[in-house]
Amino acid sequence: CLEHPWLVGEKKKAPPAPQPVAVRAVTPRAPFDLRELLRLQVSLGRSLEVACLACRSQHPELAASIRETIMQAQLLWQQAVKVIGQYAQVSRKVIETVLPDLNLAVQESTPELGYDLLSMVESWIQKMTADSEKMHWLCSELSKHLEKMITQAQAQQLQLKNAAPEARAAPPAPNAICDAAGQAPPSRRQDLFDELEVFANKISRGNYSDENEGGQSRDLVDLLFLSPGFGPGALKALEAPAETGEGSRELPERKSHGGDPTPTAAIPESLSPEPSSSGPASHEPMTDPNEFALCTTGGEVNRYPDYSSTPYLPLLRALYQLRSVSSILQECTAFWGHIESTVQELARTKDHTQALLRHAAKSAGLKERFDQRLAEYGAFWATLLGLCEQYCQEVQPALNKMMVDVRNAEALGLPNGTASMLSKVADAKCTLATRSKGSAGLQTVSSMTSPNQSRLNTGYRKHHGKASISA
Repeated sequence: CLEHPWLVGEKKKAPPAPQPVAVRAVTPRAPFDLRELLRLQVSLGRSLEVACLACRSQHPELAASIRETIMQAQLLWQQAVKVIGQYAQVSRKVIETVLPDLNLAVQESTPELGYDLLSMVESWIQKMTADSEKMHWLCSELSKHLEKMITQAQAQQLQLKNAAPEARAAPPAPNAICDAAGQAPPSRRQDLFDELEVFANKISRGNYSDENEGGQSRDLVDLLFLSPGFGPGALKALEAPAETGEGSRELPERKSHGGDPTPTAAIPESLSPEPSSSGPASHEPMTDPNEFALCTTGGEVNRYPDYSSTPYLPLLRALYQLRSVSSILQECTAFWGHIESTVQELARTKDHTQALLRHAAKSAGLKERFDQRLAEYGAFWATLLGLCEQYCQEVQPALNKMMVDVRNAEALGLPNGTASMLSKVADAKCTLATRSKGSAGLQTVSSMTSPNQSRLNTGYRKHHGKASISA
């Protein structure tokens, strides 16, 4: 039979079994995004290559400085791979050896062993902090070097712009109307515009006669055809061949058909634009699609066979790319600063775990809380290990491709002095931290001993006043 729930007493539910806190899944947030670092590195190298190719033909000194910056960036990338690989090694040691022994020390009520283990981890964290500070300093130094190079390029660009043909003040042509602001007074221009309105009304009514106007339409033609070299002197030359008895020149199309040619208007040579005194002017039609022309103030047209052959436009392109590199380097500097703060957070977590270790064996509640913090501590190291290994696996193809691109750019016509430097960087092998399929261990990362790398380390030691910092 059915029983109403109001008439039946509520059944007592059994309380859920308590779940140990240490068993709960701990999924901390990622300490940092190493894919962002990889994206910044690839973007930086690409921008430097474009800047070098843009100015290598007309500005070899700037191109040489950019190539030196590319070399420094390559060394910086290799150092970053080495540091991240060492982070992965430390993370694996903590997960596989330190944390199990720490848990055993609590179970056996021997906190002294736990203190020794955490002290060993503290020394590793100090080493990680020193590496992150070094990377932060190297990025800052490269950014300062780039800012100096941008300042020099800007000064050179301003000098070339002032010396360019289109920036020089050329004397205007005597019959050029494009500079009419300095030839005709404002009252005369206003009269021309007033006559233009009357001229348009007469044309629309069909009662216009040039003979009745006394030749005043020539000034209106001056107003209509505002083009360099087409002025009053050129318009007066329209009647010169008729007065001297010269015959009109026939068009080539009319001559080729034979017979009596159709009379055409005379085209005197005086209509051609007068060349400027500053240099030879070219007013022929542009036949090359890649040709670039700059029109000066006096009507002179300066032609360049290619857009990139203009005096300072390649330098502008290089400056644009260098500014992009500067912003990327600032992001890299901020990234390594964030990594430094993450390592400091690891140190604080270690101190908290060490404080709980002292009293973990006194009660079940303290033991449960210690297990919780220990699980969080281990999950943080596991997340760091996964990020570092993924970065080391993905960055090697990108760095190899970048080196190949630099060597290919050098083969296209870069100076021979850079060949030896590029070959040294290409031959410097860096075995990245990768997990092999057959073993769980992490391969060691071989150190670079190139002269440029030792020079970076020497500069860092001099800056911080330290005897040595092992990379």
